[in-house]
Amino acid sequence: MNLDRMPYTELVDHLTDWTMDRIRDLAVADPRPPLVVPLTVTFRPCTVRPSRVLVEFERLYLRICRLLMCNPERPSKRRLLPLVLAFRDEAHTRPDKHPCDRDFFNRPAVAPHVHSIMIVHPDLADRFLEIAGDLENVWREIPPRHGGPFGFLSQDNGTLRVELEFTYRVRGAMEADPAGCRPRVRGEVRDWIDYSAKLMRRRSAAADGDLFTALPTETGSPLAGRPALAARNRSGVELATAV
Repeated sequence: MNLDRMPYTELVDHLTDWTMDRIRDLAVADPRPPLVVPLTVTFRPCTVRPSRVLVEFERLYLRICRLLMCNPERPSKRRLLPLVLAFRDEAHTRPDKHPCDRDFFNRPAVAPHVHSIMIVHPDLADRFLEIAGDLENVWREIPPRHGGPFGFLSQDNGTLRVELEFTYRVRGAMEADPAGCRPRVRGEVRDWIDYSAKLMRRRSAAADGDLFTALPTETGSPLAGRPALAARNRSGVELATAV
């Protein structure tokens, strides 16, 4: 399936269905619902190339895995790893933002950023809620690795926002009506993915690098068979990588 040539609305539906299948699989296996967590991170202006933002987001994902469990790299822990769809976004996808705005260098909101939706295993739901308030500090304190487009290293990352209102709303719906909540939950998930993936309406952006990623990578994910994924030459996120 060539996702790069799929009409945008169909693509959003496809990614929504993939996400809902992952939620369903966890809900069927456990009487407790998983957590569905929208999460957005921003970068300081001029600290990272747009084509690198998803790579940097992976470093945050690895940190979160380590905060949620011990030894997340072990094969026995793979079933517990959070499932994530992450989308690159840029300021010019919103009509009220423009990359040439006079405040570009002072407002992280207009820098490249990543919107994501994370599905947290029921066994780790309480632990995630315990660390949610600390994640922005975790994000800011990840040490720089790559030079920015102007040749210097980032001193820290920008902001991180966890949409816990969304999380509690969806969890409440799944707890109140496990059998009948799917249309409501799907609507919530689709709205977030539609908002998150809006850069994908501009197909020329793909020339700068991946527009979205799925973590951990797996057979059957929306990225299976994509050239950019194949170029990474690995079957999943390398959790032993030092960040």
